[in-house]
Amino acid sequence: MSTNNEELIYIYIVDVDEYQQKKLRSKFTEANTEYILRPYSSGEKFMDNLLLNPPPKKALSIVIVDYNINQNNKQAMNGMNVLYKTKEQHPEFNVIVISESSDNFESIKTEALNAGATAFFKKNDNVYLRVRNIIKGMISKNYLSKKKKVSHNAIIAFIIVLFGVSTLFFLLFKLFPKLFYF
Repeated sequence: MSTNNEELIYIYIVDVDEYQQKKLRSKFTEANTEYILRPYSSGEKFMDNLLLNPPPKKALSIVIVDYNINQNNKQAMNGMNVLYKTKEQHPEFNVIVISESSDNFESIKTEALNAGATAFFKKNDNVYLRVRNIIKGMISKNYLSKKKKVSHNAIIAFIIVLFGVSTLFFLLFKLFPKLFYF
């Protein structure tokens, strides 16, 4: 992948559990794609750093946040707060919420998806595979979107050139009609 900062993939891992952070980071490090991984142990640290060091506008930015990020400090932001603030400040970001299973898992999942989360997964043995697969899908979608834009621009350029050449021939025909008779 190119080293152009606008083509890199920024992955922010917001999880108080260092073991989970390391596990996620290792999964992305194993991949053959260049990711810029930025781990945070709280929603506040993530939001503060994002304000000071935002990624390039055209970069693909993905936030993986634990719903229970505030489990050690109930006054801190939880995963939903991070989701809301992220989407408010950066609507183009993709946010994946992960959570330990709970009694109200489905209602939390519905709330997260309605708030703009790209996906919501239970933390289990498959979560890393599921997160990686959805990120691969985001990368493909982002790549195809860029290719579509390039193709669209090429078609517009072709039409402009075709119009210009047609206009030139029309003017030549009107000004010098004898050039076109053999």
